[in-house]
Amino acid sequence: MNTIHTSDCLAIHLHPLLRVVEVEWLDFASGENFRSGVREVLRQCQEHAVLGWICNNLHMRAIRAADLAWYETELAPQFRTLPTLCCVVLVESDDAMNRMALADLARRRPANLPFSQATCATVVAARTWVRTALAAA
Repeated sequence: MNTIHTSDCLAIHLHPLLRVVEVEWLDFASGENFRSGVREVLRQCQEHAVLGWICNNLHMRAIRAADLAWYETELAPQFRTLPTLCCVVLVESDDAMNRMALADLARRRPANLPFSQATCATVVAARTWVRTALAAA
């Protein structure tokens, strides 16, 4: 696993042999920090033609309503620009507000997105799920 980007609120790692990006949220992120971080993840996904995306939210705190709205309206449609992406797994946060917000967002996820999605309690479980999903793809 190689670290390909870092900022105050996130680190992006690449599992090059699997073509999987692992996003590790390090702390609270909101507004432009959150949005620029997510844009960078998308850029790295496109650059590396990733097949899988692990989103480690373990240390992420609550996400503000405005950032969730931006994610849903501005970002979600961009997932279609990642033609190689076949699986996304979220590692649940320690923060109850984050877990509730992301669960609500997942319930509203458009059904026609071209990848499978799961939620895991640990990074190890998420990595195992991605390997299994990629083997089945």
